Amino acid sequence: MERDRRVHVSTYLGAGKTPTEIAKQLNLARSIIYRINKKLDINQGVERKSGSGGKYKLKPQLICDMIQRAPTINMRAHAKDLGVMR
Repeated sequence: MERDRRVHVSTYLGAGKTPTEIAKQLNLARSIIYRINKKLDINQGVERKSGSGGKYKLKPQLICDMIQRAPTINMRAHAKDLGVMR
C-alpha cells in the first residue's frame, strides 16, 4: 500500500502536477507529497530503507509462560533467554 502510494505520487510529480493537486487527488497530506518529492530529488527512489519496518515483538503470553515456568529467575535472565537484551 505505502509503496503504491509513493509510486503514484512519483508518477504525478513526473507529470508536472503540483503537490497541492496531488494531495487533493490522492487524499493525502501535502507534507507526505513534499517528503516523497525530497527523497526523489536526492535519488533515494520510492523504496524504503532496509530495517525501517516494525521491530519484532514478543507476545505477552510467551513472557507470562516463561515467568510461570521459572518464577525464581530474574527478568534479566529471562530477557537473555528470549534474546531481547542489548
